[in-house]
Amino acid sequence: MRRQSKFLVLLPMLFAFLVAACGVNEPKEVVVPDEIDRVASAFLKEVQAGKMEAAERHVAPTARDELQQTFAKDHKILKNSGKMTPRFYLPKPKGSMAPQDSETRLVYAVNNDGKWTSAEIRVFRIDDEPYEVDYWNINNNVPQPFGIGTEFSKIRNGIVGVMAALALLCAIGLGILIWLVRRRPALVSPEIEPEKRVAAVTTRVEDGE
Repeated sequence: MRRQSKFLVLLPMLFAFLVAACGVNEPKEVVVPDEIDRVASAFLKEVQAGKMEAAERHVAPTARDELQQTFAKDHKILKNSGKMTPRFYLPKPKGSMAPQDSETRLVYAVNNDGKWTSAEIRVFRIDDEPYEVDYWNINNNVPQPFGIGTEFSKIRNGIVGVMAALALLCAIGLGILIWLVRRRPALVSPEIEPEKRVAAVTTRVEDGE
């Protein structure tokens, strides 16, 4: 019984391990071409510093209205985040664009004491013109591969939920099994109550003369 009790004590640790196994490891920093990193990093630096006009110089004309609308929110997120570094880098295949076009998607991120700050950025250029930022999404989510950040988080949370439910069911099942093992002698060989014997009463009948 002691071994069974020790196993029950280890169940919370097993549950924690299963949940941790479903987590996402911190993505490592990746190498990005200087001409691309220079533009993306400068854009993030200016937003972090609260310099909208300076940030606008790195943004494509078609995205400057959006910059004005989101700048205050993005600056608030980046203000105390620290230096962000590239974690994902995905150049668009040449065959899917015009020959003179070039597009790259990046994810920059920083982790401060377990709190993430992420920025998905897309830079674009035509011919040999300088790269410009034409899309960005700054948030406090864990950095994820491109385009599946929200969906991946939902899937991951679903997996964690399923594993937690399975761990709980295993714990309940094990508890029932241990209870059955402990009760086995009583279930297999239940105590038999002694049979109550009714006292025999004899009557003597005398033959009449």
